[in-house]
Amino acid sequence: ATPRTAAGQHPSACSGAADANYTIGYMAGTVTVTRAPLTVIAPDVQQAYGAGLADLVPIYRGFVAGDTAVSTPAGCTADAGSGSDVGTYPIRCTGAADPNYDISYVAGTLTISKASQTITFAGPPSPVTYGDTPTTVSASASSGLAVSVTVTGPCSVSGSTVTMTGAGACVITAHQSGNTNYSAAPDVTRTLTATPAGLTVTGPSPTIPYGQPIPTLTPIAVGFVNGDTAATLTTQATCTTTATSLST
Repeated sequence: ATPRTAAGQHPSACSGAADANYTIGYMAGTVTVTRAPLTVIAPDVQQAYGAGLADLVPIYRGFVAGDTAVSTPAGCTADAGSGSDVGTYPIRCTGAADPNYDISYVAGTLTISKASQTITFAGPPSPVTYGDTPTTVSASASSGLAVSVTVTGPCSVSGSTVTMTGAGACVITAHQSGNTNYSAAPDVTRTLTATPAGLTVTGPSPTIPYGQPIPTLTPIAVGFVNGDTAATLTTQATCTTTATSLST
């Protein structure tokens, strides 16, 4: 038997003894080579949700006598797959065999972390004019999760429809907060600018008999949108005339 002799029982023999006082006989013995301990360790693997499961390669500890492999290699499997939720799952290896090794196993861990996501947000048309038809914005997340839209400035939002409530810059923010399997996406902002709507204010053209007092001159405004009226104006228009009650 040598360090590379297979496990099992192997004969031993003795010879060469001499002594004038003894008649020497020999009996064979047995060398028993036991299996060496070998540990098969399942790998620890980390991956993002939705990623394809990496190859699970077992790790061997305990080879002796220059060995580097077993007769029948181990196979490793995880209690999860690419569609499994975020969490930790055991990885186990089985099936290794070799006549020279007593094989034991150590489990590993598959850790599935949250996947990242991004938002695609097409920019709204800009500028528009105050009073134009409300604008529909389009934002989607790479995860397929619903994207919420918020606004700041002279505007309002309902679902994906943005209405300018005044002239100026409306900042539109698309947001996806993530869930069990996805991290929150970075917010994406776009700006929708509304220029003032055209409004024409015309002085009145009353007919007044000579000698009568000039009545109050009320301006006539044409071009209001969004249900606005003259009362909506921040500063009201006033009208004057050079005519007097004695003008001809």
